[in-house]
Amino acid sequence: MTVTSTSLADGTYTVYYNLSGANTATAQSASMTFSGVTGTFATIPFVNSGATTITITSVGCANVVAGQDFTAAVTVNGAPATPGAISGTTPVCSDQTGLIYSISAVSGATTYNWTVPTGWSITAGSGTISITVTSGSADQSGTIAVTATNTCGTSAASSLAVDLIDNIGFGNTSTNTLSICEGTTGTTINGAAAPSGPTYNWQVSTTSPSSGFSTASNGTNNDEDYTVDNDYYDNPGTYYFRRVISSSTTACDGISDVVTLTVNANPAPVISVDESSGTPDDGTICDGVSVTLDAGSFSSYSWSPGGATSQTINVSPSSTTTYSVTVTNAAGCSGTDNQIITVNPVPVINSISAAPPSISCGGSSVLTVVPANNATQTFAQNTTITIPNSGNASPFPSTISVSGLPASGVSLQSVAFNNLSHEDPDDMDIYLIGPNNQVIWIMSDAGGGTGINNFDLIFADGGTALSTSTLVNNTTYAPDDLTVIEATPGGATLITMLAGFSGNMNGTWSLYIVDDDSDSSSGDLEDWFLTFTYSEYTYAWSNGPTTPSQTVMPAVTTIYTVTVTIPGTGCSSTANVTVTVTDTEPPMISCPSNISVNNDPGQCCAVVNYTAPVGTDNCPGQSTAQTAGQASGFCFPVGVTTNTFVVTAANSQTASCSFTVTVTDNEPPAIACPSNVSVNNDPGQCCAVVNYTAPVGTDNCTGQSTAQTAGQASGFCFPVGVTTNTFVVTAANSQTASCSFTVTVTDIEPPAITCPSNVSVNNDPGQCCAVVMYTAPIGTDNCPGQTTAQTAGQASGFCFPAGVTTNTFVVTAANSQTATCSFTVTVTDNEAPRSPALRMFR
Repeated sequence: MTVTSTSLADGTYTVYYNLSGANTATAQSASMTFSGVTGTFATIPFVNSGATTITITSVGCANVVAGQDFTAAVTVNGAPATPGAISGTTPVCSDQTGLIYSISAVSGATTYNWTVPTGWSITAGSGTISITVTSGSADQSGTIAVTATNTCGTSAASSLAVDLIDNIGFGNTSTNTLSICEGTTGTTINGAAAPSGPTYNWQVSTTSPSSGFSTASNGTNNDEDYTVDNDYYDNPGTYYFRRVISSSTTACDGISDVVTLTVNANPAPVISVDESSGTPDDGTICDGVSVTLDAGSFSSYSWSPGGATSQTINVSPSSTTTYSVTVTNAAGCSGTDNQIITVNPVPVINSISAAPPSISCGGSSVLTVVPANNATQTFAQNTTITIPNSGNASPFPSTISVSGLPASGVSLQSVAFNNLSHEDPDDMDIYLIGPNNQVIWIMSDAGGGTGINNFDLIFADGGTALSTSTLVNNTTYAPDDLTVIEATPGGATLITMLAGFSGNMNGTWSLYIVDDDSDSSSGDLEDWFLTFTYSEYTYAWSNGPTTPSQTVMPAVTTIYTVTVTIPGTGCSSTANVTVTVTDTEPPMISCPSNISVNNDPGQCCAVVNYTAPVGTDNCPGQSTAQTAGQASGFCFPVGVTTNTFVVTAANSQTASCSFTVTVTDNEPPAIACPSNVSVNNDPGQCCAVVNYTAPVGTDNCTGQSTAQTAGQASGFCFPVGVTTNTFVVTAANSQTASCSFTVTVTDIEPPAITCPSNVSVNNDPGQCCAVVMYTAPIGTDNCPGQTTAQTAGQASGFCFPAGVTTNTFVVTAANSQTATCSFTVTVTDNEAPRSPALRMFR
């Protein structure tokens, strides 16, 4: 509370007051700080909303002055009341827009706080009594709630449960992914229980789980579950199915979860055939040949017959056999393929002979191969023929495709039935039409009314005659039409014996069976066979002929091989026969005379031509080979070459001869020396170092050697004067050649001489001379042979006369060059003259 007064001084006061009205209290006090003209104090809390009067009885010691307004009316506000019920749509559709939810205004509320389920959104009206909402999508039902708020607080919430008609309310499918194999039937997509009222359609998309949907085949008004239509079973791929509301009291377009259905393709194995030789084949082999069957790459395999579980099997059937394989792929889907391996017979060779089997050289023998008189080949049809109680059998006709037979010389030997059954055999009319439109009645009106069960019957020319009496199992009958009243089928040419079939037997053979009575009898035929015979063969001998017989004249014992083949099938057999040749005479050979020649110029060989010898023998088939030496026209090396020839006869005996080719090397070697060399002596030396390229001799044959026989080697200090260097090359044939060149060294250096110093002496006493001793100079030179001579003056030890004596010495070198030197001897007479008398006593 705030108090305004102009009479109160600033300071702290105690305010005394009373409350009356919605909140009541008497003799209450509160501390107030007054400053200026106002002061504020706090009353006790107002616990009740509504009108309350505050009366101040005194402030401090001052009583309330009469006539002044110290009474204040206060209205106390509380938190808003809980909002009333929320109005709005429920249930709602998923992702529905423009939904409005509202409440009545709440007294005292200043704003409203709304909450919606997760995934929902308020698009307008936040904070007001009415909001606009967009609903969520799958699995997002929940509660819409609102509270009222003012400055005094927030009310309790009012809420409204909303049910979302979406995947949850509509019903989830029990399985969201399915995987089946192509051709599987009866697959059902189960939808969970859905709200009552709507009806549903099923939609399918091949594009994606979120687009491209259209009404599924057979999918209208199918309610909760959907049985997948055959249209999808037979077309492998990925399909997306969903259930949608087709009619509803809510007007919602509800959409279920999407079920992904994968229709996996059944594998389509194709058995490939590869003969053991490695050559791909169409499934026709010769008896005794193995073949590899390959089903391709899959997860698992099951072969029949045999039960093998591998990708490939190697088989060698002795008769035409159908092989089947069932494979399973990674998706667990299965597929089957069949392969018929047709086995053609191989020829039977009764004998092969040589007459006579042993001959002498030059003789002859007749070779003959004799195959079996006839080859046989059987073709089968293993599909059961069902014979009705009246009318045509099924299939009608049953066919066998015949191939690989020779184009001519073939006859139909027999028609065989395996497991023939009928309650009234004479109701059956059976006829056979060949590829050339020729027809024969196999049996008609035969066997009477006695039923047959799993009979094996053969029909062949010359067999037991058919009759109307009971048929006998495992019997060979002659084909016959007992009534001879049936019309010729299809305008074919009628024949009465199997031998009447003519022309090329390859093609389609058709067996027709008709029950010509309308009673209740019926039957079936499990298998039927056609057997052909023929005597046409081809022959291939290892030495070339293609007839069953030939004459041979072998030079040596020889093994001959013949291959007998059935035309059209390629099936063959081989046999061997040996013709022994007796020959004891050795062969002969004669060589040419020995040959001697000189080498070809510049060559260490000589080209020699000769006639190579050829051996002879009494029997043909000999061969001649050179076992040593060289062929004619070869450049034979210097020396002796022995040529040896050996003739080998067909009986392996041999003879040989030899001759020699002697090649003499009469060509001398060659050598060339460098030019003469002239140089001055090296300074201070009586020689000069001279370098040169030493010559190397050559020869037409290898093996030559070069040697220096005079002079000095390159790099030697050659003496002053002329040095002759001589080189000799010696060939392998001992012939030689030589060359020389000179090295002239000229001494251009003069000699040298040095004299002693000049000599000065006094005369010897009483002499007019003085004996002077000195070392006479000796000249030097770079080369020996110099001489020194005194050409003036006196020799050492001579009594040199008073005065000056010049002594001269000359040195002369071996090269005649000279050098001189001189020195003087001066004798001074320093003795006084004497009287005669004195001289006398001397």
